[in-house]
Amino acid sequence: MLIFTTILLALLIEHIFWNASAWRQGDWFTQYYKKIVDAKSLARFSHQLANPGWLLGPLILLVAILQFILLPSLGDLVTWLFGLGALLFCLGPRNLGRDIEDYVQAKAEGQTQHTQQIARYFAPTDPNLTDPDQQVQQGLLLQANQSLLGPIFGFILFGAIGAVLYRAVHYLAQMPSTNKTLIRSTQILQYWVDWLPTRITLLGYAVVGHFEAVVSTWQQAESSKTVQDQSALLISAGQAALADHQATGHAGIIAHWTLVKRNLLLWTLIIGAMAFSTVW
Repeated sequence: MLIFTTILLALLIEHIFWNASAWRQGDWFTQYYKKIVDAKSLARFSHQLANPGWLLGPLILLVAILQFILLPSLGDLVTWLFGLGALLFCLGPRNLGRDIEDYVQAKAEGQTQHTQQIARYFAPTDPNLTDPDQQVQQGLLLQANQSLLGPIFGFILFGAIGAVLYRAVHYLAQMPSTNKTLIRSTQILQYWVDWLPTRITLLGYAVVGHFEAVVSTWQQAESSKTVQDQSALLISAGQAALADHQATGHAGIIAHWTLVKRNLLLWTLIIGAMAFSTVW
């Protein structure tokens, strides 16, 4: 029950009361990453820095010490507040709802430059995708997993350390690097960190959208082994969920955002039902 309360409160704070985007753009992780890589004390272990586990180890160890050793001695309230703060900090890194509102308003007012700026945040990895509306639509289908459900289910499984690990892996994947071994290792780690949240997101798309179309897309990806590209799978399945909605432009943006909100609401209700069932 406490986990559900924490998740619900974090979502309410995030989407109604406070925009935490300015505090979680990853600057802190960039500084942390540079300090670890440049640390002279780790020079003799530099060959191990091609392993993302070594790079993230100190950060995860610090969170683990706080979560399991130091904070419990200060009381349950302090431990709970730490978990709430960690989850709130690991959502995002931007507020999807406010970005969508800003995008729609900027487009209605003809602010092309601002519209393109927001769209670049949502833009998926396809370099050929230049239409701002499509960038936002496809980006929303990814961010439902990476900004919301991923951190939430990491928190459900392991508490604050799960949410922090999920966000840290994604930050690490965005770090520029010439080390091909590190890039490949990080991609593998990101794949496994995202494996369960991706499938949870897909299942949600199927329930709140066009069920048969999503399942068909999912099965085709599994059978053709393209499931390794989980971002492409999330986009294709999300679009399949909207098979009955052929709207474009402003209406298309709203349809995609509504799908994401329904997915989040579905899993929030499921988590809540499970929490109340354990109480009764």
